[in-house]
Amino acid sequence: MTRTSVVLLALAVVGGSTLASVRPGVGGPGFPDSVVAHIAVGGDPTNVTALPNGEYLYVGNETVDYVTVVRLTDRTVVGTIPAGQSPWELSASPDRDYVYVSNEGSNSVSVIRTADNVVVATVPVGASPCLIAFRPSGDYAYVSNNGDGTVSVIRTADHTVVATVQVGGVPRGITCLPNGQYVYVANLNDSVSVIRTSDNSVVASVPFSCSVHRACATSDGSSVYVTPYGGNRVFVIRTSDNAVVDSFVSGSNTVGMTMYPGTDYAYIVNGGENTVSVARTSTDSLITKIPTGSAPWGVAAPATGDFVYTADRYGQSVTVIGYRYRHDVCPVRILSPTGVVDSGRVVEPMVLVKNFGTTADVFPVTMSIGAGYADTVQDTLPAGLSDTVRFQDWVAMPEGTIPVTCLTSLAADENATNDTTRGLVLVVPPPVHDVGAVAILAPPGILRVGDTVMPKVRIKNFGNRAERLFGVQFRISAGYDRTLTVSQALQPDSTMELTSSAWVAPRGQWAVSCSTMLASDVNRDNDKVSSTVQTLSQALQVRPDQADQLQAGQTRTYRFYALVQGDTGSVVEVARPSAPPGWSVRLCDAAGTDDLADTDEDGIPDLGYVVPGDTSRFSLDVTAALGLIGDTASLAARTFLVAGRLSNDSMVADTAVLNLTLVPTFSVHNFPNPFSDHTAFVIGLPEDGNVSLTVYTRAGERVRRVQVPTDMVAGVHVVAWDGTNDNGRAVVPGTYEYVLDYEHAGKTDPVHKKLVRTKE
Repeated sequence: MTRTSVVLLALAVVGGSTLASVRPGVGGPGFPDSVVAHIAVGGDPTNVTALPNGEYLYVGNETVDYVTVVRLTDRTVVGTIPAGQSPWELSASPDRDYVYVSNEGSNSVSVIRTADNVVVATVPVGASPCLIAFRPSGDYAYVSNNGDGTVSVIRTADHTVVATVQVGGVPRGITCLPNGQYVYVANLNDSVSVIRTSDNSVVASVPFSCSVHRACATSDGSSVYVTPYGGNRVFVIRTSDNAVVDSFVSGSNTVGMTMYPGTDYAYIVNGGENTVSVARTSTDSLITKIPTGSAPWGVAAPATGDFVYTADRYGQSVTVIGYRYRHDVCPVRILSPTGVVDSGRVVEPMVLVKNFGTTADVFPVTMSIGAGYADTVQDTLPAGLSDTVRFQDWVAMPEGTIPVTCLTSLAADENATNDTTRGLVLVVPPPVHDVGAVAILAPPGILRVGDTVMPKVRIKNFGNRAERLFGVQFRISAGYDRTLTVSQALQPDSTMELTSSAWVAPRGQWAVSCSTMLASDVNRDNDKVSSTVQTLSQALQVRPDQADQLQAGQTRTYRFYALVQGDTGSVVEVARPSAPPGWSVRLCDAAGTDDLADTDEDGIPDLGYVVPGDTSRFSLDVTAALGLIGDTASLAARTFLVAGRLSNDSMVADTAVLNLTLVPTFSVHNFPNPFSDHTAFVIGLPEDGNVSLTVYTRAGERVRRVQVPTDMVAGVHVVAWDGTNDNGRAVVPGTYEYVLDYEHAGKTDPVHKKLVRTKE
């Protein structure tokens, strides 16, 4: 693939009037006239745009559908960004936050966020979008659509098309006056349309005797320059009356144009003769021509900096033409300290400096880091060369984000804009390397002989640095010893679960241990975790776990089974679950008619002898409490543990879980009552409804809306009250009335009750 380059043109800035013609710091007339560099950017560049601060250049590569990003401090390509089909024009927003790219082949505009060079929006516009112009305020962007004769108006706050203006013909070039009031559109059908931005209406049409395709407003807004399609002249429209008042010859096939902000210089690309013309807008006259690469097309100039940039389309070369200072040295990039540095670390500060001037110079370079470090070194650099300057060591402290600044102080420097570069370094606490084993997840405490288990452990990074490539050793005393390697980074304060190879459980009781083996670990106390595992020849399962709802006072039977596994059977004993106050339970046979028998007469109900592989069934009758009384500890959900064990080995046991939720009758009470400083209203709802609760004096005056109307599900609800009124003040001791309103099933049920507040 052939290489593409961009031409950089240094700008002459004129001083002494509103529009300057003398470069600041140079001291006399001048404008760029020298090739200074070449930047390779990729295939077929058509247009360029530079951020207003001059830090980055964006180049549209039409044939490969991406945008190349160039860092201008050292003229280096730092990335490419995928765009739509045939990216044609690029334009940076005045606030430099976004770059808009017109995709002629996909009828869209890509929006690039410059902070991270990510496409954050794709805006559908008209057919074959061509050029883009922002209003100086940056609130709207105007896109010429040369495929359907329209201009799309994009609101930049949300990247949305808010208007479409019909201009006719084939709109190409587009520019906005500096005051933001009018947009001029060059149409290939021999006219320039004038759009008033306040209402996006066409208010004038300037006729031409030839097809025109580019337009550019002068810096003072008094004129708009227009170039003909395939021609060699530049026409001048006076914006006060939209009359064509002048023209001058620029060069063969005039295409892109730009104004250097705040000056009366115009840069006009002559694609047919590989030059860029420099013209004075105050006199509408050509000053000179500067050679470029083959077939230059687009051109851009940032609001700050000293260069104009052109993209050479067919030459596949990006050429740089710039203004040559005799004395111009600068720091290009801080090499260290950058990024993240450990507190207390000794760092050698370094910076890359370059002599952009035409003569060798000796100059001081100063590096400062935060408030406590500064060092100056003398450097000697021939013209055009770079050097790495090293300073005395810096000890990284204090912790936090610290500014880093480097500046060159050449007394004769003619370009002060690039003398300083800045960066940041984050100083973090010294590294603490500490990983440990938290828990053995497998094998569990009890297994059957012959069970196959995948040993599993949870480890944790207790330090402040990510750790990887360390060993974790798993040992089981029955001849099992495996070491795993942690290859994935374990971040600080995070855990990881590791699974080892299979272990077949032999008969007996075995010690299990797991240890982390980080070489730099500063805390060995948490490296090892241990457990034991016992293997049994028999196993018991009590099933199933269940959950249900019971109405207050209701009795229901729940059925369970016990399964014995192993070489021999056994009598299965079942412990009677404990019942909370107001509830009752009864262990029954499988039919639920008789109490569970005690076949071995040891005082514990049992299922009799159960053969290995067989199941023995039984049931549990549960009667719910009649209502809600007392404190809340015995309300709502209750858990009953149905525990079984083998009579010949009490270590072989299992438990089924029965979770029951009380569905009460409609009721309310407060507990405690009387109360001194706080109480709780216990509300029972048999079905879903809307509930409110209010406390009144005995005279009927409202004291506190304790519960605003709220939708509540069936069940038990507890609403606390701290004994204060609606104004937050404690109520006086005495007797009060509270009212609970319960709306359900299309009706309202109120309940009135009393409560007593005592002295504290």
